[in-house]
Amino acid sequence: MTAMPGGDRPVAALPDIDARVDLHPRLARPSGTAGLVLLLALSLASCAPSPADRPVHLFVAASLQEAVGEIVAGLAPDAAQAADGADGEPPIEVRLNVASSGVLRRQIERSDRADLFFSASTEEMQRLIDAGRVDPSQVLEPLSNALVLIAADAGEGPACDPDPSACLRAAARLAIGNPDSVPAGRYARQWLEALGAWSDLEDRLLPTPDVRAALAAVRSGGAPLGVVYATDAALFPELVVVHRVPPETPGAPEIRYALAPVRSGDDDTQGARGSRQELRHEARVRRVLDALVGPSARAVYQRHGFTVLPVSAQSPPASTSQRPLHHGDARVAAVRVRSTSPDAHATMASTRTALERRTP
Repeated sequence: MTAMPGGDRPVAALPDIDARVDLHPRLARPSGTAGLVLLLALSLASCAPSPADRPVHLFVAASLQEAVGEIVAGLAPDAAQAADGADGEPPIEVRLNVASSGVLRRQIERSDRADLFFSASTEEMQRLIDAGRVDPSQVLEPLSNALVLIAADAGEGPACDPDPSACLRAAARLAIGNPDSVPAGRYARQWLEALGAWSDLEDRLLPTPDVRAALAAVRSGGAPLGVVYATDAALFPELVVVHRVPPETPGAPEIRYALAPVRSGDDDTQGARGSRQELRHEARVRRVLDALVGPSARAVYQRHGFTVLPVSAQSPPASTSQRPLHHGDARVAAVRVRSTSPDAHATMASTRTALERRTP
């Protein structure tokens, strides 16, 4: 899949914001129920969006949760900017739906509302292209990642570096994302097959609903070893990275994230395409997309450990506007996050910390 232009137009420095992260009251105590709903409430003083403007729904792979949450929160104006407004444009409400890329893709196929899809796999994006839900000319591939083998502690078992074969054979269980729906799990299977270890490990695998759940299984002692992204392992310093899978390793997977606007599967919405309100919404979606691949966003991805891939300097113009993007264009009124990650409480901790660092 060819990476298309990504909108590297100059972006003004974003202001500091007064932000807080609050859990929805129903999440005040831990719950094992899937489909957790998180609320990131941003204190923005008089920034309620116009009732005529519907929210921008951003479907995000679990491994991107903290980075994208920080980027979107960073688009919020301070109180003075909120009072002054920006070109008369109301702020944009962004709703994040966080899960494994496979789960998100199936939700989109069932016509669940999505405006943007940020997948940890080009395969999931290709399936939506084949289904007519994504225009291939609009797909960006802005990020890469790497796999690591993690443990709760180094222990007394066989060394996992430089050759992890012995320690994998000795492991009672190995946690990985479910290869049927989780890109990290498919990448793990590809690596283990190239290593010649897949058939030996298949009966000892602990498949999880997303990569964060694999990480949680190792943290909780449910599995002595797990294969996750390097960026996920970095969230929890108490975990030990016992082996890194270099990209140049024979059989190492090429990990590419893909981002694109999603075409609506709703016949009524399709019929409304070209209407003034729909064109306005498409322009707002484009402004959020541009913000996700702009210079400020790339700095956030790098800080979270992602490899930032080059994108072209000119993005496809928004349907109703070709103005250069600045922080006032994508002012955010609120961010609501719906997460199906079973370890959502733990993984949101780093987002809370990142936002608090931005508070004056």
